[in-house]
Amino acid sequence: MNLVINEWIFHDLLGENGREAHETTADFLKKLFHSDDWIVMPYERRWRGKAYQLMNSTMPELRPLSQLFHRLLRDSRRCIIVNLDDIPVTPEGTYDWAPEEDVYLIEAYVAANADLLVTTDETLFNKVTEHGQFNCQMRNDFLTGYGTSS
Repeated sequence: MNLVINEWIFHDLLGENGREAHETTADFLKKLFHSDDWIVMPYERRWRGKAYQLMNSTMPELRPLSQLFHRLLRDSRRCIIVNLDDIPVTPEGTYDWAPEEDVYLIEAYVAANADLLVTTDETLFNKVTEHGQFNCQMRNDFLTGYGTSS
């Protein structure tokens, strides 16, 4: 399964969303690393900046997770890097239904032929669900079931 994950993964791992979110997402990262699933990395300033922030953390408790995430992103058999500058220009209005700040996630989803977009953004989730062309799940629902059938 090809997964597009927005920035919640970084906020969770960095502890910004509390201890429980950190632990749940750390467990997810470990399961993802040992699964056959792929992560889609949108080569976009905000997403990339948050990834670098995690990977450059000097917090000792984050180092193992940071290294695991770094290994995942550098593995061409597990990570699809989507350089948004290389995506063919879509006709104007193609993604008007999506929140402007999240269009890069939809573009990455399409470019990577992704299977699922995982978000904490209710507005994005509602828009994607209403549009009906893409699979989307809220973070908590996704994490609750991830790895249970693998």
